[in-house]
Amino acid sequence: MATTLDLNDPRAVTRVLARSRIVLGLTLAVAPRLTGPLLGIQARSPATRYLARVAGIRDALIGLGMEISVRENRFPQGWVGIAGVVDLGDAIVGVVTRRVGMRVRLMSLGAVGSAALHLQLARNLDDLSSR
Repeated sequence: MATTLDLNDPRAVTRVLARSRIVLGLTLAVAPRLTGPLLGIQARSPATRYLARVAGIRDALIGLGMEISVRENRFPQGWVGIAGVVDLGDAIVGVVTRRVGMRVRLMSLGAVGSAALHLQLARNLDDLSSR
């Protein structure tokens, strides 16, 4: 039987986003040549694969921090807020970097949306904790 996600429950939404970051991050870290093109990264050179792996590990660890903090109710709004700021940084880098393809530009737009979602979610978690 399938379970449904209650979009009005910031803790449930956080767990889904956290797990998504863990899976995407680990996939990018383990198989950058396979996953990289989905994100606009052609991981052909060793240096590019290294940077893709670093980004993947970073996202996986942020996702793990989000998951643990929401499960143990230990300041999840902080971890979710950090994820939003990191996504905003990714978006800015994608916009200011010259000669990147359309896929990177679209990923930057997605990162802006993710940043907005995470920052609003952090506010919702903060409101929830102050009740």
